[in-house]
Amino acid sequence: MLFPSALRRARLLTRAYIPRGDQAAKLGILGTDVADLIRTIDHNLTGAPGEAYFQRRVSYDNIPREMLPALAKKVSRKAQACLESLDRTLAAADRDRSPGVKGTGRMRTGVGIHYFEDRIE
Repeated sequence: MLFPSALRRARLLTRAYIPRGDQAAKLGILGTDVADLIRTIDHNLTGAPGEAYFQRRVSYDNIPREMLPALAKKVSRKAQACLESLDRTLAAADRDRSPGVKGTGRMRTGVGIHYFEDRIE
């Protein structure tokens, strides 16, 4: 039996949900991420001028292999901090998280960031 004080305490073990070993959950996230990116690209290709969704990236093609572990770690930290800031922004507009928000309809929105590496040689 849980006591009322136990119900008020929770501690996050990680700052993001990352399924470990659950292939079905990983595939579900992959499918959603790919679909969201494709919808953004489609909107930007077919939408009215001036109404494009944000879609940007940075990449460089002459990074030494030895620098990649440190760069990946630094990029991950900065990307996580950016996503946490964006999470606060979006949460302030979400009626589930901020019940005082007024308006009509029910829309889904978000921002995705990913890291990649490619061997050029």
